[in-house]
Amino acid sequence: MRRSPFIWAAFAFITTAYAQDPDFDTSVDQYSDVSFRLANDKTNGFSVEYHNWYKIVTNHELNEQYALVCCGQPTTNFTQYHAAVNTPVTNVGVTTIRDLLPYMELLGSGERVKSIEGYQNVTSPCYSGVTDSPGNGTVDIIFSDHSLANMPGSTSYVGFSPDTEQLTPLQQASWLVYIALFFDEEGEATTTFGNIESSYTCHKDNMADAPEKKNLAWTYYDSTNKTWTLVNTPFYKALAEDAGAKLVEPNSAQSTSYTQLNEFHTAIRYADYVIDVTPINNLGNQSYDDWLTLGGFNNNFNVYSQAFVSEKNVFRADGLVNTNGYSDWSQRSPARPDLALRDIIHMIYPTYQNEYSFTWLRNFAKSDTPRQVADISYVCNATDIRSELQCDPYKFGVDQNQNSGGGGDVHSLSTGGKAGISVGVVVAAIIAGLAAFFFWRRHRQVKASRPFYRMNDVNQSNP
Repeated sequence: MRRSPFIWAAFAFITTAYAQDPDFDTSVDQYSDVSFRLANDKTNGFSVEYHNWYKIVTNHELNEQYALVCCGQPTTNFTQYHAAVNTPVTNVGVTTIRDLLPYMELLGSGERVKSIEGYQNVTSPCYSGVTDSPGNGTVDIIFSDHSLANMPGSTSYVGFSPDTEQLTPLQQASWLVYIALFFDEEGEATTTFGNIESSYTCHKDNMADAPEKKNLAWTYYDSTNKTWTLVNTPFYKALAEDAGAKLVEPNSAQSTSYTQLNEFHTAIRYADYVIDVTPINNLGNQSYDDWLTLGGFNNNFNVYSQAFVSEKNVFRADGLVNTNGYSDWSQRSPARPDLALRDIIHMIYPTYQNEYSFTWLRNFAKSDTPRQVADISYVCNATDIRSELQCDPYKFGVDQNQNSGGGGDVHSLSTGGKAGISVGVVVAAIIAGLAAFFFWRRHRQVKASRPFYRMNDVNQSNP
C-alpha cells in the first residue's frame, strides 16, 4: 500500500551557535530520546528541519518559518523567523480558523485551546466552555491564517493553512503533524494520520474498479456576481475520483465559471450527481426550488434533461450543523477525509457498506434537512467508535461475494429517504401497507440524528 510522504528518516543535525544560558550545551542533541525524525518533505505544504535544540518549521503555503525552541532556552535570538516559541506549547488561542480544532482533538489536546474567535460557530461540543477572551498570559501561541507582527515578548501568531483547496484531502489531513510539532508530539500524530490515510486509501482502492462510474459535479453559486462555478480544485477532484466517480469539469482551456445559464447547462449536462457547496444564504429562501430557479433548471430555458434533476440527485454538504446553524463540513472534513470519502461513496454506491450513514451529505432535492449536533452523547475522549476506521480491502463490483458485513456490499438505510427495508414480494395489500408503515417509521428514526464522529478515536495503531 502506498504510504504518506511522512517517511521516518534519521536526520543529521546542524548546530547553530546562538547566545544561550551559560550552562546550556548547544552541542548536545536534545532530541536524542526520539530515535527518528520527520523527513524534511514539503509535499503537503509544510516541512521541518531538526537542529540540536530547536526545530525550524516552514509553512510553504504562506512562505513563513517558525523557530520551535526546546528546553526553556531564550527565543529572542530567532528574530529572523516569523515567530519563535518554546516547546512543548501548553495553551493556545485560535482565531477564525476553526478548522484547526478537530486536529487538536485528534491529538487529544482539545483542553489546551483557551480562546476561539467566533466560538459561537464551533460545531464540536468539546469546546463548549471556550470563549474569545482567554485573559492575559493564558496562551503561548495563537494559531491564525497567517503570522502577525510578532514582537519579542509578545504572544506569537503562527499560520495554519491546510484549508487551501489546492491540497488533496490527504494532504490537508497531514497538517495534523504540523500542529503536533508545536507540542513535540509528531510521533503520535504520524501514527494517527497513518491510520486515517490507511482507511482512506483502502476505500479508494476498493472503488477503483467500481461498475458504471457516475458523473459527479461540485457546484458553487456566487449571488453577488450571479455566477455558477463547477468546482474542480484538487481537494474536490480527488474526493470525486477516489469515490469511483468521474468529475464533471471543463477542459483546461475553458473557464469553470459561468454567467450565462445556457453555458452552465451545457457544461453540467452529463452530471448524474451534484453536490452543491454554495453558502446556504446565497440561495434566496434557502430551498431546493430556489436552487433550481437560480440555476435555470425549472424553466423552458433549460434544453437538457439532466439526470441529477430528474432523479433528484442534488446533495449538499451541510447535513450536520451546530445550534446556530453553522455547518460542520468546513470545520471537520479536512481532518477526517476518510469520512468525507465514505459519504460520497455512500451517495453513489449505497450498497458498498452496510453500517454507514451520511456524516455530512444530505439530499437537497428530496428535502433532507440539516441535523443539529447532539451534545448529550458526545464524549470528547471516547474511543468506542474506532471501528469506523476499519476497512476490508476488496474490489467493489468485482469481488461481489466478499465483505457482506460492515465493510461490505450490503444496502443500508441512509438519511434523506433512501429505502432501507427490502419487502420482497408483496402478496397482499395488508402486507404492503405494513411494510410501508415500518419504512416510514424507520425513515423518521434515521432523520432524527446524524453520526458525529469523534476526532481522537484514531490515535491508536490499527488492530
